Amino acid sequence: MTFLPFLQKFFRKLRQSYHAGVDTVNKVKAKQCLITGCGRSGTLYTTQLLRALDYDIRHERSGGKSTVCWFCCLLLKKNVCWNSPITRCGCQYPGVRINEFGEAVSEGLVATMDSLYEVILHQARAPLDVIASVQTLTEGSFNFIDNKIGIYHDHDRILQATRYWIEWNKAAARIADYSYRIEDMPAQLPQLCERLGIPYSRDKVRDVMSRQNVNARRHKPVAAAYIRKRDVRLYDELRQTADWLGYVV
Repeated sequence: MTFLPFLQKFFRKLRQSYHAGVDTVNKVKAKQCLITGCGRSGTLYTTQLLRALDYDIRHERSGGKSTVCWFCCLLLKKNVCWNSPITRCGCQYPGVRINEFGEAVSEGLVATMDSLYEVILHQARAPLDVIASVQTLTEGSFNFIDNKIGIYHDHDRILQATRYWIEWNKAAARIADYSYRIEDMPAQLPQLCERLGIPYSRDKVRDVMSRQNVNARRHKPVAAAYIRKRDVRLYDELRQTADWLGYVV
């Protein structure tokens, strides 16, 4: 009888040591990742799914091994650094600073996506859903977008958001190792975990997957007919880009 507490304590420590060893292995295998794409594409939802799987990732913030950030799409390129402060999105990269030319520099070399991340993923969402939701972005965010791709050719916020969806997804796809649609996320998640080097567990993400909308903001829906009526050429670009990503407008 007196030996039972000792056995219980022994096996409890054994289990703890085993799980600690598993966690250590997982952390070693996990790859540093950037997930990017348009804002309002469900990036917070993706962050919460990966956090539920014990993956160290932040949403538009530094401090973790990886980040989900729509700003970063045009802050750094594969081989050339854009002339823009890397701190605009709040992501602070260890050892990376901005030099006098506005370049992100790491250990004397211009930092690139490849030098900061092992895996770059592009997350897309249905165009009309994003275009409608993007209208809730702050003026500062729109100014940042305009500085990168020039969207203030028209005072119509819907047309601005349309141009943003087209150009930002193209830019994200150019730097990404893999593109996927947020609408396919339940089925895509095991494959993403394999790319990131982390184990997938449906039980761990069940609670997050059951939520309807992680980051809901009030906004009016957008009709494709409105975009077509205002700018036929822009509408045609939207349809082509949407078709390329597997969407129908």
